[in-house]
Amino acid sequence: MNFLEIRLVLIELKKILKEIKRALFKEEGFRFNTPANYVTLLRVVILPFILWSFTKRWETTAITLLSIAILSDFADGKLAAKYGRTEVGKIFDPVADKLLFGFIVAWLWPSFLSKGEIGIQIVLEVVLLFSSFVKIFVKSSYKNEISLGSNIFGKLKFTFQSAEMTCLFLVKFNWLEKYPHLVKAWMVDPVIIRNIVWIAIILALASIIFHAIKVYWEYTHN
Repeated sequence: MNFLEIRLVLIELKKILKEIKRALFKEEGFRFNTPANYVTLLRVVILPFILWSFTKRWETTAITLLSIAILSDFADGKLAAKYGRTEVGKIFDPVADKLLFGFIVAWLWPSFLSKGEIGIQIVLEVVLLFSSFVKIFVKSSYKNEISLGSNIFGKLKFTFQSAEMTCLFLVKFNWLEKYPHLVKAWMVDPVIIRNIVWIAIILALASIIFHAIKVYWEYTHN
């Protein structure tokens, strides 16, 4: 690839980034100050502290922060319904979910889950993230009202992923033996956890298909 070809690629990339920026900010500007967006930001901010707690084996702190992070996803949904969410927030929320899930699962990865099962989940999250930016481009290019937020499959997926993260934490830190009065055997059962994993994978695939159909429909009808 010569200098001229590189320059042309960079020009096209600049155009795409400009379209993405216009799609996100064209009506509202860079407006982040909504309650839902701040709760989403909290989820990202506490992620390093969760991982640090894992490293130090501060188990009570870790499970408390992880619970706050998971519950914040449901809280920001309620706040978004009541006070509204900006276009920025519609992208930021699923990105925050993917960061939380990806890092936590990679850290807590148990021996009874294969590399393939973990890898499939991470790859699907990357595909979903890419599909969000594709929707931004379609929204901007064809000036339609395509939604940038998650669909029902994506929301259900994170519910199962939340259960997966919690179960993996209980397994990693052996809470069944430490706190048998709190943790039940089924919560750390590899078969049940694997079923949760595959339900989340199926929902991720359904979400990707839904995104693809929606983008195709908008592309062909505008």
